[in-house]
Parts: sequence; C-alpha cells; structure tokens
Amino acid sequence: MTGIDYSEIMNEALLDVVRRVLDDVAKNGLRGENHFYITAVTHHIGVMLPHHLRAKHPDTITIVLQHQFSDLRVSEDGFGVTLTFQGKPERLYFPFRSLVHFRDPSEPLFALQFEVVTNDPDDNE
Repeated sequence: MTGIDYSEIMNEALLDVVRRVLDDVAKNGLRGENHFYITAVTHHIGVMLPHHLRAKHPDTITIVLQHQFSDLRVSEDGFGVTLTFQGKPERLYFPFRSLVHFRDPSEPLFALQFEVVTNDPDDNE
C-alpha cells in the first residue's frame, strides 16, 4: 500500500478552480478586467486543435480568453472554445488534465501551475 498522493489531490483541487472559473465565465461572461492566459500540452490525449495550430505548437499552446472568444463550453473533463486565428474562427478543446498554466493578469498574484499526467510516465510535462 502506498501513502496518500497529496500531489494528485492538490492538482485535482487546482484544476477544479479552473473548471469553476471557466464555468462561471461561460454562464455570466467575463467581469471587470478579468481575462485568462491558459497554456496546455498540445499532444495530450483529447486535445482538439486544427492541424495548422498543432503544427505550429507541437508541445504547448497558450490561448487568451479576453475580448475575442465565443461559445465557451465547460464540462466535467474539459472545455471547448472558439477563437479566431488569422481572421478564421477555429474550435479548440482542452481536457483539464492537459493544462500546464492558468493565469489571470488582472490579478497579479494569481497564477496556477499543474502537473500534466500522460499515459507514458517518461512523457510527463
């Protein structure tokens, strides 16, 4: 029997913060100066990106949810959003387990960093 995996428990709790914040924004929109920089591992299972974005960002991608995003949908396991790249709307999906960083620049002391767990123990970010 192994001990308590505090790291995993903390990671799940922090991901729940992101889930709750994004769910609130999906329902009520952004408030005040709040906006988010979200970095995810692009090769994580379940990440959905257009081919040109995956080619340009083979390891990680940072998206900004501020002025020009739409159709934010949050589930228990991840979120989807439509962003515009070079004038073309693109649908993206990120499992919460693919996230590396979450930051709200309007709150200078608030930033979260996550452990990304993949199926391959040698491939953890």
